[in-house]
Amino acid sequence: MNYEEGKWIDAIFVNEEKTFIEAGWLGKDINGEDKEYGVFCETHADDEIWKILQQTFTLDDISKMTILKKEAETEAYKYILTKYAEEQGYYYDVNEQNWDEKIFTYLLDFSNEGNALPEEWLFDLKLRIFDMPEVIASDKDEILNDIRIAENPIKAIYALGKILYE
Repeated sequence: MNYEEGKWIDAIFVNEEKTFIEAGWLGKDINGEDKEYGVFCETHADDEIWKILQQTFTLDDISKMTILKKEAETEAYKYILTKYAEEQGYYYDVNEQNWDEKIFTYLLDFSNEGNALPEEWLFDLKLRIFDMPEVIASDKDEILNDIRIAENPIKAIYALGKILYE
């Protein structure tokens, strides 16, 4: 590829060690039309593409573009995940329903009275715990019983932790 007829668009590090770069090159295809190409190179003095790329971007420029791309990807992932969760009914706006206060009250009010979440929520949590493959395969009867008799989510999750991590 002739790197004199076109321009570098961007460049990002593709590994944590910052030894490989993916760069965007805007050049012409065989029909003379503009086309973007992905170009990879190593960041060492012997790599010819790296030498050419350094004429356009500094290491600092590439670091900044890498950070911006990762931030954009993270935001896109959050958006997609939130959208999917909303469509599936797994997501709710805690500000609209005051769930933050209810959950906080519930975690502090172990008697499950007052503004605490309903018992069905604890029951549903236990069902979900018992549906986990690690719990199904567990032979720790005493801990399984601790989950069954748990009076609040913290005790149920604590017992789950014993199965998963002990």
